[in-house]
Amino acid sequence: MSCMCWWRLTKIVSASEKSQVISFYGRFYLSHSFYDRQSVYFKKDFHVGVFGFSLEGGVVFNAQLSLKFALHGDITYQHRFTKAGFSGASFSAGLRRLF
Repeated sequence: MSCMCWWRLTKIVSASEKSQVISFYGRFYLSHSFYDRQSVYFKKDFHVGVFGFSLEGGVVFNAQLSLKFALHGDITYQHRFTKAGFSGASFSAGLRRLF
């Protein structure tokens, strides 16, 4: 059994030119695993990691550059508070072409 709490704050900024919208949001996740189960069974035993107690925060942006192009990005950091789980940062970004 696990528990996850989250928080999300969104801010939309419209540019003066039409079809340009920029939005930002921050997120915050708090998760905790209540037991130390080491495997799951789907016709075979599969070993799973123990995630323990962790805190994750991040910032996401979306920018509609024109009617056909949008830019997006995500920066996230996760910190573990127990020996189980992992700590680290991740970044992703991309350009979307809309049809």
